[in-house]
Amino acid sequence: MKIHIGLLVILIFAVTCSAADISGKWLAQITGPTGSKSERIFTFQFSGDQLTGTVTNLQVSLATFQEEGKPPMTGTLKTQNADPQAISEGKVSGDDVSFAIITRTPFGDIRAGYKGKISGDTIKFTIEQSGGMGGPMGGGQPQEIVAKRVTP
Repeated sequence: MKIHIGLLVILIFAVTCSAADISGKWLAQITGPTGSKSERIFTFQFSGDQLTGTVTNLQVSLATFQEEGKPPMTGTLKTQNADPQAISEGKVSGDDVSFAIITRTPFGDIRAGYKGKISGDTIKFTIEQSGGMGGPMGGGQPQEIVAKRVTP
């Protein structure tokens, strides 16, 4: 009987300590301090405790289009200004996720470190940036965003 209880305790511990599989697409909608809107698309691949993938940034604008002789049409315009960026240093442990995005510039590398907490189909991230011309960027203030699962 003691063996069965011991095995049950080990099984419960193993299930609760396993990392969440966050593979798939996730979307964060962001409003900047000036009111500008953007979206960040996370495409994650997860294996074991290793996380890889990309992050794509989109600018979101309200736009009006008009063809000659037709009424104007208003809609949302999403533009991608750069290629998706590769995730490095990716790890998932239980409901914690962390990774970095390294951007190479003429003034040095800029590192955006992401740390998040997974809760179902939501990840709450804190992002801290450093590098470039030396020291923290963005006034050293971390940014918080929430990503929601789009596809499994």
